[in-house]
Amino acid sequence: MRKNSLTFFLFLLCTAFIRAQAYSDSKFSISIDLGAGSFFGHSNLSSYGVDYRGEYKNGFSGNIKASYLLDKKFQVGLKFNLFSASENYDLAKETQAADDLDLIYIAPQIGYRKLIAPNWCFDCMVGVGYMHYQSKSLYNDMERECNKGFLGANADLGLTAIYTETSTWVPVFR
Repeated sequence: MRKNSLTFFLFLLCTAFIRAQAYSDSKFSISIDLGAGSFFGHSNLSSYGVDYRGEYKNGFSGNIKASYLLDKKFQVGLKFNLFSASENYDLAKETQAADDLDLIYIAPQIGYRKLIAPNWCFDCMVGVGYMHYQSKSLYNDMERECNKGFLGANADLGLTAIYTETSTWVPVFR
């Protein structure tokens, strides 16, 4: 849990020193997203088996994405994402497990960026890269740790409101 708190603090510190991006003729952009994360559909994240797949419901998600426009619409970039969750659940009658989960993802990106109105930008990116799974749990006073690396994929769709250079924030809808 200390590691998750430290990671959250570092992401928060980064956002305190980075001004929000304002539209200019620059081809380079950076976005930082922090907040609550949630899973869609079925997950297979519990190291205790298929009966506990759906136990991870919510957690913390942090995302850093840098991109460069190759021409007026197409872009390439790099994405880093961290998802962290903690859950407690029953494995057997009166037997509980406490589980901390981290998913770390890094991948090159390719995508499309287009101004759709003077103050609005549409952004779409996809990528395939490395994902690292780590689970630390406590069950019957025994600690257990599982680690695995594998191939992962992502898709991002975004709509960004663009303000003048005097603005200090940019809302992003994803």
